[in-house]
Amino acid sequence: MKTAVLITLIIGGIVVIALPPLSDAWRALLLTRMLEHGATSVNIEGEMPDLYRAGCMVVGAAMVLIAVVASFVPRATTRAVA
Repeated sequence: MKTAVLITLIIGGIVVIALPPLSDAWRALLLTRMLEHGATSVNIEGEMPDLYRAGCMVVGAAMVLIAVVASFVPRATTRAVA
């Protein structure tokens, strides 16, 4: 694979793996800010399901694994036709 594709797979995999923790941090930040501004009760629904969290981990790890394995496969060379 080309280097750009490998780098894209690695970065994309890392982003997908980081989605659940970033989502938790965002919810905590929202909750903190709402309570700081005088909210007496806060209800933030729509927590990320555990299956989705596991799916993010599996898909992200698979993307990174594919990039790592593909980096060891030699590229096919092309010959210039005269």
